[in-house]
Amino acid sequence: MSSPLTPPRVCVLSKAGGREYGFHLHGEKGKHGQYIKSVDAGSPAEQSGLRPDDRVIEVNGINIERETHQQVVIRIKENPMEVRLLVVDQETDNYYKKQGVTVKESMAAVTTPVAADQTPEPPTCRNGVDHPEPEPVAAVMSSPVQAEEPPAQRVAVPPHLAPRLCHIAKGDSGYGFNLHGEKGHRGQFIRAIDAGSPAEVAGLKVQDRLVEVSI
Repeated sequence: MSSPLTPPRVCVLSKAGGREYGFHLHGEKGKHGQYIKSVDAGSPAEQSGLRPDDRVIEVNGINIERETHQQVVIRIKENPMEVRLLVVDQETDNYYKKQGVTVKESMAAVTTPVAADQTPEPPTCRNGVDHPEPEPVAAVMSSPVQAEEPPAQRVAVPPHLAPRLCHIAKGDSGYGFNLHGEKGHRGQFIRAIDAGSPAEVAGLKVQDRLVEVSI
């Protein structure tokens, strides 16, 4: 059985005490998109969950896949208080590109900065159904980025208790799961999941109870 993909992530970065964000953004020749080249140890970027080789999809809720490197840097600096980055790792990026799915913030887990002496909470997984909507992208160059003040504190939900939003792109053999209702139980449940199917990749699990559906 293959491991579920890491979901897209929203990383909220802030600056306090004169510290910089602590990451470098770059575009590679022959490749579309803006990528995280490096992340400084102990920096706000590392504490937010940002990782080297992450691809940046949105800045402050705006898709930047068609923008140049310089335009993206300007967007990052627009808000002196903090920056909000929607990112995906390489494996997740390749999966959604192959499925023709545009990554959106509604598909993501949100991670927030923590104190330097604390261990960051792992991102909460939220995967879900989304219709293909491919877009072209563009990129160039490389730059370090800075920030100002910390954001408001958010309450973390333990990963094992958090609801999941599973985005499932239909494959050649369908979604790869069976839905059923049980006598004496209200609701619809996931009865079975095919190995290697889009449902399994999205993080759907046997005996999950279905709460919402968007088609």
